[in-house]
Amino acid sequence: MKFGPVPVAEAEGAVLAHSVMAGEKRYRKAHRLVADDVSALRAAGVSEVVVARLDPGDLGEDAAAEAIAATMQSHGI
Repeated sequence: MKFGPVPVAEAEGAVLAHSVMAGEKRYRKAHRLVADDVSALRAAGVSEVVVARLDPGDLGEDAAAEAIAATMQSHGI
């Protein structure tokens, strides 16, 4: 996983590590940024955001939790 600040213009597809405001709109931590989000952030004057990007083979939080729960269930835990 790569974690750190990136220019907003390069943030599409990344997951926010911290909440950020774009005018009246608040993007919460863990939100995956889409093109419209990037446009709104840029229009609001936000130039950089702190994000996480998964490396190939990494699991996101939700997928990891599902895998753990499935394993526990299959073992009767």
